[in-house]
Amino acid sequence: MATKNPPDYRDRYCTHPNGNDGWWLELIQAFVKKLGYTGPLPKEASKEIFAAFDSEKAWRVESSFYQLLDFLREKQIGLGIISNWDLRLRGLLEKAGLLKEFSPVIISAEFGYEKPSPRIFQEAEKLSGRPPSQLIYVGDKLELDYYPSQALGWDSYLLTQTKESELPKGCRYIRNLADLLELKDWKI
Repeated sequence: MATKNPPDYRDRYCTHPNGNDGWWLELIQAFVKKLGYTGPLPKEASKEIFAAFDSEKAWRVESSFYQLLDFLREKQIGLGIISNWDLRLRGLLEKAGLLKEFSPVIISAEFGYEKPSPRIFQEAEKLSGRPPSQLIYVGDKLELDYYPSQALGWDSYLLTQTKESELPKGCRYIRNLADLLELKDWKI
């Protein structure tokens, strides 16, 4: 499905001919076809799979997130989200009790563009009210997260378990979110 992304990093969910749910139905059908299932996918099966990802139980919060969150609260530093996700993310964050912790929350399906488009990062910068030199970005994909935010002058880190020797030279990385507490100069 990633090979079918719209041009100019337009969001895949809002540009799909059948919308958000249609994109997921097409993905589920492609997946079961790869598994060897050739018949039409029963509607109930696709609804069940779709619903599974609508539950906060299908997701986990990175283990050191709350340690970082406590630190940021103490220092009165804001936390935001830039996500290539569908229209369910805000609800998932709410169910998990996390939505109130983030501002801004920019979701590609709502915004219309997805990472690595500079537009989505520039929107976050605008909404934060901070210059690029004061923004820190952590993501788990070099092409979608690290390089685009770095190109805009943000302080970027790759969240990864990849061996350092396998990362691009000079790539700044962390193993968990709490690593930021030791790596970053937090003078405010």
